[in-house]
Amino acid sequence: MKFHHVAAISLLAALLSPSLLTAQTAQQEAAAIYELSGVKGGFVVHLGCGDGTLTTALRSGEQFQVHGLALSEDQLEAARSSIKEQGVYGPVAVDMLHSTQLPYIDNLVNLLVIDGVSDVPQEEILRVLTPNGVSLTR
Repeated sequence: MKFHHVAAISLLAALLSPSLLTAQTAQQEAAAIYELSGVKGGFVVHLGCGDGTLTTALRSGEQFQVHGLALSEDQLEAARSSIKEQGVYGPVAVDMLHSTQLPYIDNLVNLLVIDGVSDVPQEEILRVLTPNGVSLTR
């Protein structure tokens, strides 16, 4: 797992052991992500949201607004269905990522969780992160 923490103009990157985020449930995994990242609230993006299970779990309290980005139509359908089933549509939403540009203004994202390989360039990730924002690759 890669972990990026942006503070002012410095970037701290450390390669973490995959076993650090081994969890039995999506809720446990979300809790581990928040513990590792130090993020306590704000706007969270889940790039490569899969079936939406982790995306939904990342909404672990009212202090989080979560947006999933699907990489395929199948992911989009599955994630939207999961979000609706959990009854959290609104505070959690998902859309399709159509390019390598993230659909956010500069300095908006507090936590960016990237699942798998991403074509989004590092510069684009840094553009959307808030000062002290965190990017985590699973």
